[in-house]
Amino acid sequence: MGLLQRTLWRTLRGNLYMNQSDILVPIVDPTNNEEIHKSAFMILAHGKSITAKIRQISKSLGASLYSVDEDYDLRREQMHEVSTRLNDTRNVVERTKNMLHAELTQIAPFLTAWMTIIKKERAIYDTLNQFTYDQARTTHIAEAWCPTSSLPSIKMALRDVNDRAGLTVPTIVNRVRTNNTPPTFVRTNKFTDGFQNIVNAYNIPKYEESNPGLYTAVTFPFMFAVMFGDVGHGALITIAATAMICWEGTLKKSQLDELVQMAFYGRYTLLMMGLFSIYTGLLYNDVFSKSFTFFPSQWKWPDNIRPSETIEASLRDGYRFPFGVDWNWHDAENYLLFTNSMKMKMSILLGWMHMTYALCLQYVNAHHFRQKVDIIGNFIPEMIFFQSIFGYLAFTVLYKWSVDWESREQSPPNLLNMLISMFLSPGKVQEQLYEGQAVVQVILLFLAFIQIPIMLFFKPLYLRWENNNARTVGRRAFEERSRESVLGEDRFLGEH
Repeated sequence: MGLLQRTLWRTLRGNLYMNQSDILVPIVDPTNNEEIHKSAFMILAHGKSITAKIRQISKSLGASLYSVDEDYDLRREQMHEVSTRLNDTRNVVERTKNMLHAELTQIAPFLTAWMTIIKKERAIYDTLNQFTYDQARTTHIAEAWCPTSSLPSIKMALRDVNDRAGLTVPTIVNRVRTNNTPPTFVRTNKFTDGFQNIVNAYNIPKYEESNPGLYTAVTFPFMFAVMFGDVGHGALITIAATAMICWEGTLKKSQLDELVQMAFYGRYTLLMMGLFSIYTGLLYNDVFSKSFTFFPSQWKWPDNIRPSETIEASLRDGYRFPFGVDWNWHDAENYLLFTNSMKMKMSILLGWMHMTYALCLQYVNAHHFRQKVDIIGNFIPEMIFFQSIFGYLAFTVLYKWSVDWESREQSPPNLLNMLISMFLSPGKVQEQLYEGQAVVQVILLFLAFIQIPIMLFFKPLYLRWENNNARTVGRRAFEERSRESVLGEDRFLGEH
């Protein structure tokens, strides 16, 4: 109102009288059903041109204008008519609400059953739309894939439906021979469904191919736990997942937002992640960045410690910490250096194991489908290439851990620099790890190098050779059939 008042005052140079009052009750906008706070105003001015300017300015600022008759009696009659129409409208709206409430009250007990019936009918007719007819258009014919183990259950269900419906003509189910590749069907349950969807997000396994979803139920949460191993955080995740599992029936019926729904769907995945995090947290001896002191430490500090003095702990004779990381490491200055190195090397070893068994699954699939070209052209060179580099790195990690470097009076070599120099300077070893290291690294590097052209060219060239042979055989068969048809025509003409 302030903007309208200032605009009119400056435009008309004060030649107007304006009075306004705020409407306390918000007005519902019929276009969008939103409540709007409005104010009523009245303007008195002299002259048609000034009145026209007032109308234009008011409309441009979004005001709604109403004409008021000059006759007092006519205004009272119009107000009485408007009040009567408002009362009639209120009565109609109230009666409509009461009628709808009564109808909905009667419908409410049957609404859930009706919705279930409608969903079933919709699914049935959607399936029937994919059926075909016979020539007489009296029988529906459908072709579908189903698991072999479910075929007796399907026949029994159709037989029960026929008996309940009292049909004289039975439903016939026949197995059809086909050369088409069946779609992949993986039977899952509440536990494995989340892990299988993680696998399907990357690619769905081919029919009869080894399904990695079973292994993912262990490897996925364990890899998570290796990175975020903490007993406290793992316990919180486990408690939350266990609560969702215990009250899953109630949560399924409730309306959950998108984030909670996603967590509820992966409740078993969260449970495994929490349990593995507790296990790795015990290995790391880490609970909310604190350590457990269940067992005595294998390290002992000197007795006489002076302030601001750098001291070194020594090992106790005949005793080793029974499980996980010693809690005294948390007080050491090189704690982060030690734990980061340990976790990095553990990640290397676990990643090497993970990728090795994944390559073994590739061999299992190739052997099952009898594809020797995949074994020779993919599995063998990939395995040799991988083990020559990363397998060798895993071996050096284990070897470095197994050597007592104090008795050798030698500092342990840096494995990262060793791996880099293995490629940049073959045959040269700056910090020797074992005898004959240079020769072994040259041999492994040579083996890895010769696998590259095999992986790139063997299978494509083999498939091209196989395709050319198939074309040659087909061309010969076509020429033989053509020759036989020509000889047959000549023999027929000679006889006649």
